[in-house]
Amino acid sequence: MKLDWERLNHVLIPVPTAARQRTAKPLSKTVVRLVDLAFSLTAKGQVMLVSASLLGALSIALPASRVPYLFGLVLGLFVVSIALRGAFRLDRGASPSRATLVQPARVTVGEPLTVRVTVKTDEAKESLSVRGPFLPWFARYEDRSDGLREERGTPGLSATFTVRFSRRQDLFLGPFSVQKRLPFDLVGGPAITTAPFRIKVVPRPAKVRLESGVTAREGITTRGSRRGGLRDLAGVREYRPGDRVRDLDARTWARTGTPHVREYDDPEVTRTVLLFDTEGVEGEAFEAAVSLAAGVADATLEGGPALDLFVVGDAVHRLDAGRGRAALSLVLDALSVAEPTRTFDGRALLARVTPFLGNVSDVVFVTTRWDDARAEMAETLARRGLVPRVAVVADTSTGPLPAYARAVLPSAVREGTVVL
Repeated sequence: MKLDWERLNHVLIPVPTAARQRTAKPLSKTVVRLVDLAFSLTAKGQVMLVSASLLGALSIALPASRVPYLFGLVLGLFVVSIALRGAFRLDRGASPSRATLVQPARVTVGEPLTVRVTVKTDEAKESLSVRGPFLPWFARYEDRSDGLREERGTPGLSATFTVRFSRRQDLFLGPFSVQKRLPFDLVGGPAITTAPFRIKVVPRPAKVRLESGVTAREGITTRGSRRGGLRDLAGVREYRPGDRVRDLDARTWARTGTPHVREYDDPEVTRTVLLFDTEGVEGEAFEAAVSLAAGVADATLEGGPALDLFVVGDAVHRLDAGRGRAALSLVLDALSVAEPTRTFDGRALLARVTPFLGNVSDVVFVTTRWDDARAEMAETLARRGLVPRVAVVADTSTGPLPAYARAVLPSAVREGTVVL
């Protein structure tokens, strides 16, 4: 088994996910002050602290030398710097400083993410430093500077950070902090902070091409699209980014004061259900399956059909946002937190999705295993007139598969185009 040394280096540090943040207990004020003091150390201060520890040990062994005097000098510098911290606050005075974080809501695995910290302040840029939050083992800063600079068209000062993530996750990384430099540059003053750095690292959609139909083989009748008729008004809901402007409902907007759009039930559009089986183990095959599911959603929404339902394990997501990038964002957000599970219950899955299959004409099933339970579920869908497109993502032989199922290698998901 290949060891991931970078992950082992962080084995005692939990990944700061959004789910963990929701259940985290607040720290006491004493612990908060100690943590703030520890993170206020500058790079020079960290070196001096290590040096002071070595001098302290040597002073015990050599009490008659000058080492104890050096230890007392360094210790005195730290004591004076810590005592003066309160006089270097940025959030007080006639014009208190404010820090703001500018960032996107999500980023794709492997792509660089640029965030900007802007500071509204009257302080000189040379007297301030900015620091980002501690990153998990699968992330790293690629371009960062602890200094601030002036930018044209931007009020105040700003600093830019580039971060890259190698795994998907919904992260709550804490705020960026800005503090004033003290004399001797060993510690910084009390920090002002931005809003928490919350980012969703979503999977990279694989390249997928969906064929227009499923051939009748092995006794399975060819599926026909359930089309025909005119668009019927299904209801009205609040506007979401990505909705078409022409669907805005002026009356509801005027009555409620918030933008609303009309939703239509269009029988002329192919309606699709995407099922993602989470049973498996953490590894290359599972991550490739996640990427393939994202690619299926991307190809479905880009090509025109409507993705009505998306199922991840036991979670059912009704995509009433309609066609377009807004629905894709919901799928990617759900896949960003998908974790391998130990069981698969095909009958329970059918019971959850059956109420939504009335107007559906296409079902795509992405899994990492193929057995009797999955075959039974697929055959049940086929008998109802919905021959599923099945993709079995595995790095080993899957054995014989039915005509509607295809074995897909993880390398094919990463490097090529998967045809379903």
